[in-house]
Amino acid sequence: MWRLVVLFAVFTTLIIINYKKEKNGTKTLLASLYLVLLFGIGYSGAILTRPLPPLFFGHIVALIAGLIGFAIYLLKGRALWYLLILPPLPLIATLILNYFDGSRYEAMKSFITSIKVYCT
Repeated sequence: MWRLVVLFAVFTTLIIINYKKEKNGTKTLLASLYLVLLFGIGYSGAILTRPLPPLFFGHIVALIAGLIGFAIYLLKGRALWYLLILPPLPLIATLILNYFDGSRYEAMKSFITSIKVYCT
């Protein structure tokens, strides 16, 4: 757990240094929102994909790729969109598989049911 706190602190420091250097408020706001979104996806994906080991491994790889893409965005200023949109894909795959195939896990069933109720 402490590693995640250190990683969050490192990326927050990079965002602050980038703001001090470039004085670009829009980029700072987008970077902050993406960092919070990335950690939120990481936490929810760890819960949602844990029962399916291949998707859990894919989730971890996608998060690492997303963090690398985010670091490139902060340090070089180039947004690699395919690395930035990669982290939610294992979660979407899990939801699609559970929708079509069903699930033995009650948490996923209640989540899918709430999505069905919301969409209808």
